[in-house]
Amino acid sequence: MKQLNSEIVIILPSEMKDCPVRVVRGADLEELPIRSNLNSHVKQDTLVWYQNGYVHLTLDEIMWIKASSSYCHLYATCNRKFTLSYPLARIEERLPGDTFIRIHRSYLINIRHVKGLSGRSFLIGNQVLKISDEYRKKVFERFIFLGVRDNQGFTENDT
Repeated sequence: MKQLNSEIVIILPSEMKDCPVRVVRGADLEELPIRSNLNSHVKQDTLVWYQNGYVHLTLDEIMWIKASSSYCHLYATCNRKFTLSYPLARIEERLPGDTFIRIHRSYLINIRHVKGLSGRSFLIGNQVLKISDEYRKKVFERFIFLGVRDNQGFTENDT
């Protein structure tokens, strides 16, 4: 049999971006790995305005961002803090939603820096950041709770 250089292209609607995809070939149910170029264009680096120029930060270095009036304070690893004249909503739009989530009208956090949850607050670095009622259900849906709070971290009264 002659091998053709062809490919199968499957286009999924954008609302299915979180839907898992499996590719199975033949009667043996051979699972095929999926090569994806989806993340090849995702920017992982930021340039943050500081004094008279830009400072390079990877997304993983950003721990949380706090809105303060018409400014935002960006807290990064190594005890670095940057003040930006930029609204939190605009920053939220520019950062990837799979890593950064809004937990309060004043806080946007990098979930990779969450050390723990106590009551209605996250521990990030050495800071305790309150999760507001407005964002709580959406925030808790992002985590898998194992142990005592298998109900995803909130009670019937919280939903």
